[in-house]
Amino acid sequence: MSQPNQQQAINIKPEDTVPVKCTCGSLVFQECFMMRRIGAIMSPTGKEEQFQIPVPVCIACGKPYFEGEEEDTPEKSPVIQ
Repeated sequence: MSQPNQQQAINIKPEDTVPVKCTCGSLVFQECFMMRRIGAIMSPTGKEEQFQIPVPVCIACGKPYFEGEEEDTPEKSPVIQ
């Protein structure tokens, strides 16, 4: 019996995936961070805090990537046979 918090290893072949493209057409992204601030009233510590959110950024155009904004290509929706 497996423990509830254990993750199973899944073998996924790259050729079974679909590339993600920026709206500029680039396929290469770099991880950057967006800084966010939370006020003292909403903070669990009762103090104003800052935190980071990782965001992929296109290295060609510098635009942050948010899911659903990628270029619309036929590769995006592969036909399952």
